[in-house]
Amino acid sequence: MNDYSKIIPLREQTLANDFVFAAVMREGDVCKLFLEELLGFSIAELQFIEAQKVIDDAYDSHGIRLDILAKDTNGNAYNIEMQKAKDPALAKRARYYQSAIDRHMLAEGTPYEQLPRCIVIFICMFDLFGAGHAVYRVHSRIDGLPEYPYDDGRTTYFLNSMYRMANTDDAVLEFLDCVNGKELDHDTSLARITVDTLKKVRSDKEQEEMYMTLSMKLQDSYNEGHAAGHAAGHAAGHAEGRAEGNTQGRIRERLDTIRMLMQNGMSTAQIARMYQMTEQQLLTFMKEHEALAETE
Repeated sequence: MNDYSKIIPLREQTLANDFVFAAVMREGDVCKLFLEELLGFSIAELQFIEAQKVIDDAYDSHGIRLDILAKDTNGNAYNIEMQKAKDPALAKRARYYQSAIDRHMLAEGTPYEQLPRCIVIFICMFDLFGAGHAVYRVHSRIDGLPEYPYDDGRTTYFLNSMYRMANTDDAVLEFLDCVNGKELDHDTSLARITVDTLKKVRSDKEQEEMYMTLSMKLQDSYNEGHAAGHAAGHAAGHAEGRAEGNTQGRIRERLDTIRMLMQNGMSTAQIARMYQMTEQQLLTFMKEHEALAETE
């Protein structure tokens, strides 16, 4: 029997927790206010596009699940991701996400000039570039001609919760402090609303039940993975057919768990982090065993 005592209770989690982050950002006006403070313009209305939206590319390509995907009344798309582990390929992942969102947002046959603005935001628990800035804003430009705009509608933000240089306004800085677990003595509306919503999520019984269910399923799957590896070593040279059947059974169980987590709103990036693998490794695992899942 698995020991679930090591699961950190929901009431002790911070905003950096994947489950808590998604719940808080979708509650009330937290996400809208965060975007307005970061981007510097007002948003009349924000509509979430299916929490943890699945965007399927071509049949032979990757499918991605996004933490937060929303659009405003002008059709502009906003993707917000929590990133705890440092990923050297994060810039390329941002590029891939933007391309997938573009394909999803532009209806077939629609002229390119109607392609909406796409803003991807990674809230990082580390400094991706090492310059100490709280906010890194990345957009396209023409080398040597700064006075000539190149507006392709794409902007990427990398936020650094470990900032040393306050190159943004106080509201965003205090939000980043909340991500780091600092929940007291905030002066801005964004931080106060975020902390109040965080307390509400952590005390919600339904949220707690869902959180514990997902956490236990994840721990079960993680333990099964270790057990499968241990069993595989002992099974070498013994009843190969039975060992193969057991291995397939465990793979099928893991696929079931992954699908269950996705159906309950977890992104592939979040699931990959919980399995201590990269998102690419998780997607490869799912692709390689797709035929096995279809035999159920």
